[in-house]
Amino acid sequence: MFAQVITVVVSALAATAVATDAVAPRETYGNWAGKQFVEECTDTSCIAKFNVGTAAKYYKDAPGFTVKCQSTQNEANWAPCEVVGAKTEGADISSVWTKASADDKIKLSVSHAWNGADGARYNATGTAEFKKGETSFNMPVVKVTAVL
Repeated sequence: MFAQVITVVVSALAATAVATDAVAPRETYGNWAGKQFVEECTDTSCIAKFNVGTAAKYYKDAPGFTVKCQSTQNEANWAPCEVVGAKTEGADISSVWTKASADDKIKLSVSHAWNGADGARYNATGTAEFKKGETSFNMPVVKVTAVL
C-alpha cells in the first residue's frame, strides 16, 4: 500500500513538472498558415523570407490575405509584406523577426491592420516560434486591438 502511494505521488509530481514546462494556454483569435520559410544569411546578417495567409473573417469582418514577407533577424523594425493577389483597401501587413527562446528556433510575428465595417481600425498580431529547418508553421493570432 505504502509503495502504491509513493508511486502515485511521484507520478503526480512528474506530470506537474511536465505541465509547467509547456507554454501556458491563452486565448487565440485565429490561426495564420506560414509556408515556404527560408533563412538566408551573409557574414553580417540573416533574412527570413516566408509566405503567410488566412481566409476572411478569422476575426469578425477581417479580410483574408496572402502575403510574402521578408524580415531581418533581431531588427526591431517591422517590414511591410508584399500582398499576393488582390489587396484590400486600407489593409496593411508587416512582419518582424525577433529573438527566439533558444538558438535553434526562429520567432516571427506578423501584424494585420484593417478598417472594420463598424468604423474601427483593427490590428491583429500573430506570433510563431518554430525549430530552424522547418519550412511551414502555424501562427496563432494572440492579440487584437481596435481604435474607434
